Amino acid sequence: MNKKTLDDIFNDDDFGLLDIKTKTSNVKTEENRLIDAFEEINLFIDKNHREPNTSSMSEYGLYAKLRNFKENETDKKTLKPFDRHNLLGHVEIDELTIDDIFNDDDLSLLETDNELDIFKYKHISKSDDRAETDFVAQRKPLKEKEFEQYEKMFQNIHQEIREGKRQIKNFVNIEKNLHIGNFYMISGVLLYLESANLKQEVWEQKSGNRVRVEGRTRTIFENGTYSNMLYRSLGKQIQKNGKLITNIDNRIEQGLFVDAN
Repeated sequence: MNKKTLDDIFNDDDFGLLDIKTKTSNVKTEENRLIDAFEEINLFIDKNHREPNTSSMSEYGLYAKLRNFKENETDKKTLKPFDRHNLLGHVEIDELTIDDIFNDDDLSLLETDNELDIFKYKHISKSDDRAETDFVAQRKPLKEKEFEQYEKMFQNIHQEIREGKRQIKNFVNIEKNLHIGNFYMISGVLLYLESANLKQEVWEQKSGNRVRVEGRTRTIFENGTYSNMLYRSLGKQIQKNGKLITNIDNRIEQGLFVDAN
């Protein structure tokens, strides 16, 4: 009988029983308050299909907040991942490079002896390396006419979430829960997995080869962009920073849902 390795145990944890949940504070940070204020504006546009204006006192508060957000470059960088209506326009996000990390190492914590082989990777498969590269795949903008059909669809999803017809759940197990035609969320932005060219690939592990699903996807984001990132790279992003949106027909079977806690 083959003994299970730790990799086998964690990869077979369909219900996320081994996930460690850290304790969170109920005290909101300044960044959280900023995001909450911006989400109020998003919800107003979801409901009214327009930006707030000065026609009433209740709208004027949202109008003033949005104007301040648009004029504050620091706030724009924080809020752009949540800008599903593209209210902030193009925002240049500063990306941290490896050189920046090493140049900022005042205490020389990252300096290592050349002969230390702890940093020499020996057992990383080519497929893992490719997945990490694809993990940061660039999104491309859709033409306005092309995005119209998707925009209405995303608005309906938000409405169904508010009405309780759909639920937002934690996402575990890529192959069981990442399906064509379903909706997900990454960093507060809804996405739609429209299509995927999937096939089975052999994944090399020390404990033995395993077969897994891989392929290019076409993924539409509610901020008017799309991506063709790899299937598993998309799944990893959702696991790290996202959620799963349940289907309406699945609501009756929530107790049997593979992601149930």
